[in-house]
Amino acid sequence: MRGLAYSLKPANTTANSLGAQKYLREAVRLDPKFSRAWALLSSVDSLGYLTKTLQPTAALREEARQAVETALSLEPNLGEALLAKGYYYYGCLKNYDTAIRYFEQARQLLPNDSRIAESLAYVTRRRGQWEQSETYFNQAERLDPRNANLLTQHAVSLMRLRRFPEALRKLDQVLNITPDDVRTVAFKAGIAQAEGDLPRAAALLAPLHPNADDAGTLETQVYQAILERRPAAIIPRLEEVLEKPDPELGYFNSDLRFWLGWAQELAGDHVAAQKSWRQARSELELFLKDQPDNFNVLTDLALTNMGLGDKAAALAFAERAIAANPIEKDAISGPSGIETLARVAAQMGEPDRAIDALWKLLAIPALTDTAAPFTTDLLRLDPMFDPLRNDSRFQELVAPASIQKDFRAPAQIPEKSIAVLPFENLSRDPDNGFFTDGVQDEILTDLARVADLKVISRTSVMQYKTGAKRNLRQIGKELGVAHVLEGSVQRAGNRARVNAQLIDARTDAHLWAQTYDRDLADVFAIQSEIAKTIADQLEAKLSPSEKSAIEQPPTTDITAFNLYSHAKNLFLTAFAGANGRADLLQAADLLKQALARDPQFFQAYCQLAFTEINIYGVLDHNPAYLAQAEAALQSAARLRPDAGETHLARARNLYWGYLDYDGALRELEIARLSLPGEDWIFSLKGYIERRRGRWEECIRDLERATELDPRNVLTLQQLALTYQQLRRYAEEKATFERILAFEPNDPITRSSHAFVELDSKADTRPLHEVTDSVLEKNPAALSSVADNWLLCALAERDPAAARKALIALGENAASLGPIADVRFNRSFMEGVIARLAKDDAKAQAAFTAARAEQEKSNQAQPNYGPTVCVLGLIDAALGRKQEALREGRRAVELLPVEKDAVRGIAMVKFLAMIAAWVGDNDLACKQLAMAIRNPSDLSYGQLKLMPFWDPLHGDPRFTKLLEQAKKPIELK
Repeated sequence: MRGLAYSLKPANTTANSLGAQKYLREAVRLDPKFSRAWALLSSVDSLGYLTKTLQPTAALREEARQAVETALSLEPNLGEALLAKGYYYYGCLKNYDTAIRYFEQARQLLPNDSRIAESLAYVTRRRGQWEQSETYFNQAERLDPRNANLLTQHAVSLMRLRRFPEALRKLDQVLNITPDDVRTVAFKAGIAQAEGDLPRAAALLAPLHPNADDAGTLETQVYQAILERRPAAIIPRLEEVLEKPDPELGYFNSDLRFWLGWAQELAGDHVAAQKSWRQARSELELFLKDQPDNFNVLTDLALTNMGLGDKAAALAFAERAIAANPIEKDAISGPSGIETLARVAAQMGEPDRAIDALWKLLAIPALTDTAAPFTTDLLRLDPMFDPLRNDSRFQELVAPASIQKDFRAPAQIPEKSIAVLPFENLSRDPDNGFFTDGVQDEILTDLARVADLKVISRTSVMQYKTGAKRNLRQIGKELGVAHVLEGSVQRAGNRARVNAQLIDARTDAHLWAQTYDRDLADVFAIQSEIAKTIADQLEAKLSPSEKSAIEQPPTTDITAFNLYSHAKNLFLTAFAGANGRADLLQAADLLKQALARDPQFFQAYCQLAFTEINIYGVLDHNPAYLAQAEAALQSAARLRPDAGETHLARARNLYWGYLDYDGALRELEIARLSLPGEDWIFSLKGYIERRRGRWEECIRDLERATELDPRNVLTLQQLALTYQQLRRYAEEKATFERILAFEPNDPITRSSHAFVELDSKADTRPLHEVTDSVLEKNPAALSSVADNWLLCALAERDPAAARKALIALGENAASLGPIADVRFNRSFMEGVIARLAKDDAKAQAAFTAARAEQEKSNQAQPNYGPTVCVLGLIDAALGRKQEALREGRRAVELLPVEKDAVRGIAMVKFLAMIAAWVGDNDLACKQLAMAIRNPSDLSYGQLKLMPFWDPLHGDPRFTKLLEQAKKPIELK
């Protein structure tokens, strides 16, 4: 049991591994037929061999093998023994396929054992399959939610992926289980270091007094002193540890001796540093004879030789470390060799190699050897990279805009990846711009059909307009692609000239170029030829079905194609500005014109269905729009019933039109088979999971969508609002900052970013300042932020400002929160503002007018929860208590949380508001408690500041709920 307890401790440290090994060896000595102890001993040995928490010798590997063979000979059908066999293949042999086979065999005997999913999480992580690993971690945690080691390993994955808020939450979960665990606190300090927050890191590390056998925590403290450039304080502690080194720690002592030398060098004691490094090198050379494949010994030898000034040896050992453990084989420890090469090259006067290595490290999930996530903030602080400070390439590398500062997985840039940038319109007639955009879009769409390619979606590439000279290297880094396609289109009469060139974005090398000069009618054949050539140039496998789809022209009518391209442009930008409704209606009209010219235009039907269902689902719940979306879908299905686009269109209709989530998900899975590069498949899946209350799945799907479309403002906004509903405000702000990194002046994002302070801290000043800035510098954009301006004015109890905001809102409907889950007519908002101004007569008149208008909506949609709840609020304002409560309850019944986790909880929130307005505080607090327990747009700031909740102020139950609203949602 003691051995088991050590194996379950939060972190993989040498102390924990040695403790587990010691007691398990004693257990099998006392009882040689103790099969489970043999199995666990093998697992501990195998994982210690892999993670180097035990000295990775041939003897250790042999003990792991013999222990598992003994366990299996005693009990051939023991699930734990099969699990241990999998760990032997995973840890000692790095034979991942065989390891997975044993883990799956163990699953048959241990169907509800969290260790199976945990093991699969480790293997898929080593293979760089981060999404799959995340899924397995979540499965394991559902089965074993208080397993501190499991939670720690999940946190370490999130650290590597630079998803710091999520990692910190996991580490806090660990500390709730094992308070004051030293290694866990050190991990939190490593995150602070990565974020450049050295004071926070110092505060976390100061109380820690790690033992000598916790080298990881000790190295985090050493690295802190080095980052602060105050190494003197840590030197005595290192000297104390190394005065009588523990022989069981093996090469870890030499590792610490290297850091002692670096601290001494930084402190100006060059003689002492040289002495430490010479001793470290002598020790490491002996270890290398016994552990020739230990890449950690190789990296330590590279660094000690670097300190001793032996450039050739330092570079040679760094290269050996990379070769011994390449990232293609090991995505976890593989980056260590690249980090070592970067450090050695920087110190040894090889800036080209150093900067190349640093770019690679920043593009992949990586921790430093001291367990701090590798970030640009860290590079700005680390003195080892001082020789690069004046190099313009290094300055570009660490500039805030050079690497996206977000918390999503920074996937290694795939070789077979491409962004098709907007083509230049060389025609004299600017109206041919839509034709040019259409040519580029068709090439992009064709390439996105190829499963073997990563293709960036059009929303993101649209922002790299033609005209100004493009920095293709920068574009490649921002979009996460290895290649870009540029081109131009010139249309003159019945002729078209299309030029295209493929460029390696990493080197600016031109890989292929071609000019096509043909009849206008051949333009679609040109698009197909370009797409197939690009696929061939990138050595992408093209299936027969993909080839057939690429060769199929969209239409034979050029005018219809222009109309379709114009409509698609309008749709893509509709949600980014204040004219969204008008743009969507115009897009629908253009598509109908295109279809009138070519009734066989399949893609136009799909786009029309998408446009109409967006109007219905997002802007206007008028059944006529749903009917038009259905009609367009039926026409598309009649033309190509099995096409991925048909299944995607049906999924959209099922989701927005009928809330048929299961049906929509089935259609998306079918669509994904032929549309592997379609970001909407992932974003729509995320929206569906959100409606089902599967919030973490929603976040993962939206992040996946942003990998294909990293500059899609709508998807990033929806991701931020998802965090808002979970009251995870740090991640919400960070997501808005991802948008501001490429759209720094976007008024909607700036306003939403400022609204976070209102939500989390009841502070309206940032939102007020942003609104004033828009008023002063960009008044034309005022309508786009008028909804937040109105909420800010209400929170500040400023009726005059609220009236101005309502005027600026124009014909757009208002909402009573940052998420427009329910829309209110103008008369209602006039009543709210009049009540705020204590003008009861005007308020009564406005609410009466609002009721007359709302009754018409209710007659048209009598079973639609949001319209019914609006009527309930109006009746509450008019003092019609029984009618208001009946309508509020009816809205909850029509749209329960179980059916729609987003709008359903809004019905609960508004029933609470209705009850508060009519004086039923018991019902109001009961409903409000439910709303606060579940994800919603309710927040501490809104409850405290908004006049809607004034009737509850002073009620002790409301005061308690106000405190609860400060905390993030705890997902079940």
